[in-house]
Amino acid sequence: MPIHLRTLQRAVTENDYIELAQLIPSVSKAGIVYKGDKKVYVYVVPKGGGLASNSLLNEVVLFFEDKKMITTTVEAYPA
Repeated sequence: MPIHLRTLQRAVTENDYIELAQLIPSVSKAGIVYKGDKKVYVYVVPKGGGLASNSLLNEVVLFFEDKKMITTTVEAYPA
């Protein structure tokens, strides 16, 4: 089943965050750290490798604004 159908474009579980982040065209790989404190830390590797730029990190945070649970904060960092 395609990722966008499996997650229904909502980020609830750790796997949802990883799979949705990988739908961003400029993201190659993603991982997260979620400690249950209402903060999700998304670590991204850009397509082509290297470190994620600030603009890509901002893109990731904005991408999750309408997909995350309302009480959750998303922060993005280079992997």
